[in-house]
Amino acid sequence: MKLHQLAALRAVHETGSLLAAAGKMNLSQPAISRAIIDLEEELGVLLLERTARGAVLTPFGHTVLKRAQKISQEIDGIRNDAQLQRNALCQHLVLAITPPAATRRLAEALAQITSVWPGIALDIRELRSAQIVEGLQQGHIDMGIFPWYSPHADSRQFNTLPLYALKVALAARMAYSCPPRPNIKQLHGMPWLVLDPLPNAWSFISCFFHQYGLCAPEKIVNCISLEMYIGMAERLDAVSVWTEAGFAILEKQIQKGTMKKLAFAGEIPNATVCVCWPKTRPLSPAMKYFLKLLQERPPETSDATELAFLSHFN
Repeated sequence: MKLHQLAALRAVHETGSLLAAAGKMNLSQPAISRAIIDLEEELGVLLLERTARGAVLTPFGHTVLKRAQKISQEIDGIRNDAQLQRNALCQHLVLAITPPAATRRLAEALAQITSVWPGIALDIRELRSAQIVEGLQQGHIDMGIFPWYSPHADSRQFNTLPLYALKVALAARMAYSCPPRPNIKQLHGMPWLVLDPLPNAWSFISCFFHQYGLCAPEKIVNCISLEMYIGMAERLDAVSVWTEAGFAILEKQIQKGTMKKLAFAGEIPNATVCVCWPKTRPLSPAMKYFLKLLQERPPETSDATELAFLSHFN
């Protein structure tokens, strides 16, 4: 009995025909048919009923498929165990963060990892939230630390560890003639300057307007460069979004007379900075140790506001 024979049986059950099963497995129809015939001959029992419309499993075929699914789960478990063993021998961690996650506590935790595993390959990248989510989904990134603004973002594919919360403020350049206390309809009609590209369920603008039953505004300028974002916020007639990590910069611009805060009367979602990793990927010992360090002594909001945007404080 071969694994490819059981896989062929499952493919026929899922697709309803030998031809469709062949397409699903990228094999020829004779190859699928031969695999199942060989399995039937070995067992001495028919597994498929061939009809003009396709093929269906016999009652015993369903019994074989049920046991085969258990075998498949055990094989997946062996592969996961093997991955953990490889990770134990050769530790690596690709960590992607957004600027609010760049805290002293995070730097200390990463330094502690290198002392426990001196040979670990650390790859730390600064990206936007949408880029981190894409990297996690594609397997290029092991863990990400970025702000979540709402449960609206689908978290079923990720495990999350909340670290700390950040307040959010809306602002515009002083010369922009806009209502000082705009309502949600007025905000929806105004131009926006955002850091995260759309569509992106994890972005502030998606979560903010979703809670009011609205789609994202039509007029959006996307700028993933932090340096350029700060400069354009002072020069562009648009609403800009500021987390607590950047309040010090915004306050300086307000004092200079180039920016003003917008007093929105409704609810503005705060940001919760979280560690995220795929539910389908087993954690290496280094990753588990990293999470343990952050759980024992998590970063604080003041830590984020002290270090984030540090280069602009000079």
